[in-house]
Amino acid sequence: MARTVGHEEMTRTGPSYRQIDCWTRRGYLLAEGKGGQGHTRRWPEEERVIAAMMFRLVAAQIPPKVAHTIARSGGDHEVAPGIRVVVTPAS
Repeated sequence: MARTVGHEEMTRTGPSYRQIDCWTRRGYLLAEGKGGQGHTRRWPEEERVIAAMMFRLVAAQIPPKVAHTIARSGGDHEVAPGIRVVVTPAS
């Protein structure tokens, strides 16, 4: 079984509890199970990596919807003809 993480581990990478919640409700992060009111959410470990990259992109003024697409592409994505965003590892 794949390792899952909770809100505390998700926020260690930078995003706030509210950002994680919002991104999950919008479908940018994929939690296991239903979650929601009265239910604890858990995410596959890979989603923590996506959340960390989204956090960096949003901090750089990239809208969450675009940040999600870039993060899901592995950090290398053409956002418009001839315009490519490449995310390098955090230092």
